[in-house]
Amino acid sequence: MQTGQARRYELTLFSDIDGTLVHYRDQLDASVKVEPDLEDRGRVNLIYDTVPRIVVPCRVLPTLTSGCGYLSERTVALIDALRAHSVFVALLTGARSSTLYRRLSLLPQVDAIAWENGGRLVWRAESAYVEDRGWAHLLEQWTGPHPFYPSDESLVSSNATTKKAAGVPSSDTEPADASAIDAPLWRAATQLSTSGWVLDTRAYYTAFRVDVAASLQRGGMEWCRNAGESSDGARHDPLSEQTIHCAAKEIRAQVTPLGLQMALNLGKADVFPLCSGKRNVAEYILSTIGGCRKQTVALVDDDNDLELAKWCGAAYLPNISNPSVQAEIARHPEWTLSAHRGPLATEEALKALLEQVQAESGKASQADRSRES
Repeated sequence: MQTGQARRYELTLFSDIDGTLVHYRDQLDASVKVEPDLEDRGRVNLIYDTVPRIVVPCRVLPTLTSGCGYLSERTVALIDALRAHSVFVALLTGARSSTLYRRLSLLPQVDAIAWENGGRLVWRAESAYVEDRGWAHLLEQWTGPHPFYPSDESLVSSNATTKKAAGVPSSDTEPADASAIDAPLWRAATQLSTSGWVLDTRAYYTAFRVDVAASLQRGGMEWCRNAGESSDGARHDPLSEQTIHCAAKEIRAQVTPLGLQMALNLGKADVFPLCSGKRNVAEYILSTIGGCRKQTVALVDDDNDLELAKWCGAAYLPNISNPSVQAEIARHPEWTLSAHRGPLATEEALKALLEQVQAESGKASQADRSRES
């Protein structure tokens, strides 16, 4: 259900979540302290050892594999302010379905959310999100039948804290049997697993994840042994950038013939249909709301965001989570890299964007008054 079709938006913001809006302990300066908020058990305060001291109240967001993430309250307020200034905000993430549903009540309220690297898409409709069946059906050729809840509309309440409460079948404790689904995505999963790769399919429906580090450490693949050895027979670090690059090439070579693509995301390799991905779902969203590509902004940090960043009219980077992103920044001097780290970096980027929108709105209002006079 595309709720934004009748409204005109001044700008469209496509934002990643992990590493962009939500930050982890290893993305903070070592001097930053994490202290519980005594007045709110669901929050913590990040204490910056500066003069004057900076205290950043944050919501604590769960993940299945990465520990707790921190989303600052000011980040939420800035997104609210952007939407109040006619900015369409969409969150695009590689997160699995179970993680998205557990986080939903803690995330900012936005106009659309796509997860599993664009494989699943919902639109904001009053107090709930509605899954886009049209987009889902486009992917079924590669993913198999979509896991719709058996009702006329798949409503996901923004207040739901579990998938059961949100009206979506749970697979947290019952992972999908990839070998039982006759679709290219899951055939690729079976092939990679048979080749020795360590896979994660828990609560994924339109993508899956390859644990590259665990696969390399286990070292069961012949190509991995070869890639880790130099011409003089010396061994390389199995987790070196060179070996991980070889791993990415090997995975991509296996999945591309099946109509799939691969992107690195927080050190893992996500595999999903070629017609999916953040850039493709962003293009679909923009077409649906009648937006202009020049008036789009990407807020990103990782390898799986790069196509989106290059496609959008502008890009802000609060964080760099992959060497490939650092290399692209050198090729795109127009991209804006935050001076801070962690939540302060996100707030810096969103504040700059809000100031830009406010300035343009002020110019438009002044022009309207001039015409009237």
